[in-house]
Amino acid sequence: MKSPFPKSTSSPGEGCIVVKSSPNRVSALESITYQYPLKLISPSFKHDQKSVLVFLLSYGGGLVGGDQVNLAIDLQPDARLSIVTQGHTKVFKPTSPNIVTRQTLQVEILDGAGLCLLPDPVQPFEASNYEQTQIFKLTGGASLCLLDWVTHGRSARGENWDLLRWVGRNEIWMSNKTNESKDRLLVRDTVILDTTPQAAPSAPLRDTMHGNAIFGTLLLRGPLTKSLGEFFLLEFAALPRLGARDFRTAKEKAAEESGSPLDRWRVSRLAQESLDNVLWSAARVRGCVVVKFGASTVEAGRNWIGSMLIQEGSTAANFGEDALILVWEDYVLVKGSGLFYRVTGLDFQMAGLSTRGGDTSSGSAAAEVDQLLTRDSLSRRSNQTSSPLIPRTPSPTTRRGFIATNYHRIQFVLHREDPQRLEYWIDNPERRIRQVLVQSDLSWFQMPTYDLVEFQDIRLTAHVDFMSEEQLIRWLQRLLVMRPGVSDNWFLFD
Repeated sequence: MKSPFPKSTSSPGEGCIVVKSSPNRVSALESITYQYPLKLISPSFKHDQKSVLVFLLSYGGGLVGGDQVNLAIDLQPDARLSIVTQGHTKVFKPTSPNIVTRQTLQVEILDGAGLCLLPDPVQPFEASNYEQTQIFKLTGGASLCLLDWVTHGRSARGENWDLLRWVGRNEIWMSNKTNESKDRLLVRDTVILDTTPQAAPSAPLRDTMHGNAIFGTLLLRGPLTKSLGEFFLLEFAALPRLGARDFRTAKEKAAEESGSPLDRWRVSRLAQESLDNVLWSAARVRGCVVVKFGASTVEAGRNWIGSMLIQEGSTAANFGEDALILVWEDYVLVKGSGLFYRVTGLDFQMAGLSTRGGDTSSGSAAAEVDQLLTRDSLSRRSNQTSSPLIPRTPSPTTRRGFIATNYHRIQFVLHREDPQRLEYWIDNPERRIRQVLVQSDLSWFQMPTYDLVEFQDIRLTAHVDFMSEEQLIRWLQRLLVMRPGVSDNWFLFD
């Protein structure tokens, strides 16, 4: 029987994103399409959002041999788009070395528009064969912030640059829409990592990487990234020279370390760069700023690029804090005197009760929390009358937290002996939550050792720090692919 529907004109792995700016200069999606194995998710619109947020995903959290992904992005004048991922883009080993996994990105950015592409790094598995091409065409007033980085593989399995071949090519073109002149190439940056015998007649690839577990490139162009580019250039110019020797006297060091917040931050960052073996450089090329960096561990590279982006601040100001999801995992949540601050050691306290979403008093809020904790959904376990997740008696070594929403219950515990450790549990009757987490690249993912009749419990251990209560809410909601609701309540208690 002949189908009454027209044949699809799309191909597997194809996707398209079109973003426009409304008359009140608020960016919004005009269209978004995708085909397997590509997946694109955009959270619900927020009135105060500074850019459209899109998650770039793949089914199963990675690309298998032979996958072809082709994504086209069109940013209309004054539109802004932030693209992030939920974890590393894994590249699996193909069934044959001749099978290549490819990913292509074609982007057109018009005047006043800006794209912030800050994904998690690509993680090529052993014997994987991957090629990536990203071409950006910008008009005179367009802006681009692109981070492209690759890791050494799965360290837990002993992989250390054991890929077969990895090729990444990024091009930035100046496009002229007003006349018939040809596009002008500004930057072409190509990274080739090849372990095939004909390409590596001498030393193995791992030996040529000089202990780096991650290698990345940051490309900046346009007015929205001008201050960020200048920041990298100034910080690079301030790096110690002549073999990194410090010729300052003790008095000069003390004066500089007690100077401005930027000076103190720089001193701290340089010390951390030395510990993490971070090497980097920055240069201006035809109106673009090109930053190259490497680090001894993936986490060290993430911490370094995150500290630079957060310290400068223009990325969050122009595209919103959601654009910096990749660095949010490097912080720790602590509450003291009703405020959130960054942990610097073991000495911290959490006291009192804080509520969000209403004018609930401390007493009634505490009663509501206690009532929620003792609901049947938290105690329906074999021959158990109370939840084993959070002890009912206060512990001198832990502090407890609780988040209640319309659809989820999240309990979390902070440990006094390890303030960098945050444990939390998710109670939800929908199995899709577990599927979403499995697709994410969560190295600290742990499946439960017990089952519930009506609920599937997931236990996660993370190293996270949030600078504000609002960031905690948004991060947990994003992890669960939730959409914020006005009736959601938040509780933190001792």
